[in-house]
Formats: sequence, C-alpha cells, structure tokens
Amino acid sequence: MPQSELRTVESRLVPIVAIIAVLVLAEALPARYQLLPNWFPYVVGAIVIGSMLAVMAAPYNRIFGSTERWVMFVFVSVIIVINILGLGRLLGGMIDHRHDYASITLLESAVEIWFVNIIAFAVAYWQMDSGGPVNRIAGTGTPDFVFSEAEHWGPRAVAGKPNFLDYLFLAFTVATSFTAAEPRPLTGRAQLLMMLETLISLTTLFVVAARAIATLT
Repeated sequence: MPQSELRTVESRLVPIVAIIAVLVLAEALPARYQLLPNWFPYVVGAIVIGSMLAVMAAPYNRIFGSTERWVMFVFVSVIIVINILGLGRLLGGMIDHRHDYASITLLESAVEIWFVNIIAFAVAYWQMDSGGPVNRIAGTGTPDFVFSEAEHWGPRAVAGKPNFLDYLFLAFTVATSFTAAEPRPLTGRAQLLMMLETLISLTTLFVVAARAIATLT
C-alpha cells in the first residue's frame, strides 16, 4: 500500500511549534504594545494545542476535527486583531515621538509583529483551504487555493494533499513579495486574507522598520 494511503491524518507537530512561536513573539513585545492579558499565552495556548492533539489521537472523530477548526479560527482572529492594534500603537508612538524606546527596540518590535503576521495567516490558510486539514485529506472540501504541483507532493504530504509547511510558505511569500503566483487563490475569502496579510506586512516593513532603521544613524 502506498505511504500516502497509510497516513490518514496530518501531523500537528509543526503547527504546534508555530502556535508556540506566535505566543512567545507576542509575549516578547514591549509592554506598551502588548494587548494580551498575562494568562492568555498559557490558557489559550493549552486550549489550541489540546484541540490539535485530540485530532491526532482520534483523527476520525468529527467533533474533534470541527472543534479544532473553530478553536484555531478564533485564535488566529484574535492574534491578527491584536497584531494590528499593536502595530497601530507602534505607529502612533513613532509619529508622536512618545515611544521612549531605542531604535533597536523599535526594529525588534517590527520584526516580531511581521513574523507573527506570517505565522497567523499560515494557520488561517491551513485551516481555511478545502475546509481544513481533516476535510482536505478526506477530499470533502472545496479548495480555496490551487497548487500546480498537487499531484507531485511526494511522501511528505498526507493523502497527496498540501500540509502546514506549504501554507507557511504561502504566507511567507505573500509577506515578502506581496503576491503569490503559486498557489493561486480561488475564492474571495482567500483573496481578502491575502490582501490583509500584504497590507500588514507592507505597513510593518516600509513604515515601522524603515523609520527604525533611519534613526539608527
């Protein structure tokens, strides 16, 4: 039996590492730009990671799969909103010269916001495309992206479907080149998410980072 038929659930190890990275980066921001309560990384992190572990333990349980999907959507929605608000505070402080932080601190904050942006949207794409990883592997969802090499993923894919790393690459491409030739978005919601990610990335890189670098001299 081919290896792709033996693997019926995508490993959640890489997404779990990504979730932990988001929480660590959000916690590392200066206090003025942190809008999350102190308990958020621990409580929410446990809920999100717990939902993913439950899917890995019982991949055929539809309740676990649905719960993971909605928990992840709520999580990334909160993170994206908090990231935008933190970026807005950073911009406002720079314009009014009220930040009182060294230029290197501003640059570090911009980089942290940029990376959180990439990971959060990678999770969003991963859970949105074709109804999420569970439905995607089962072949029951409607694709939001088209991958030109979908038939040639190789043994790293599950049931011939893209995995989290493919969506992380997509999010990184959108954040760096501000476009994504491959994969192409097929739905309006995919296009809207990509535009929002691009807008946040543009603002972070060209406004905040540029201002911080200019003040280093």
